[in-house]
Amino acid sequence: MPIESLGPAGFYTPPTSTEADSTPTIGPAPSDGPGFAQTLGEFIGEANSDLVQATQKAVDLVVHGRGTIHDTMIAIDNAEGSFRLLMEMRNRIVEGVNRLLETQL
Repeated sequence: MPIESLGPAGFYTPPTSTEADSTPTIGPAPSDGPGFAQTLGEFIGEANSDLVQATQKAVDLVVHGRGTIHDTMIAIDNAEGSFRLLMEMRNRIVEGVNRLLETQL
């Protein structure tokens, strides 16, 4: 069996012969939804807006005397949860990249 070369973008392209081969092929992922970078950017934007909202509620409570401490603490807790989720995502991405870099070909 001859070894086929890699096609464009480094993806395997199946041979064009008429052989009935049932092995799965690897190709570019379909672009049905948003990409990874766009989704990650949305998470970062949400975490930032949670932080801005919590900061604004804290300033309103302390400086202007508006709002309640309960609403302020809930906003701060939401911002902290978003930040922790974002840090966990970062840690997992860094761990995955490090594993890829350690992989020997």
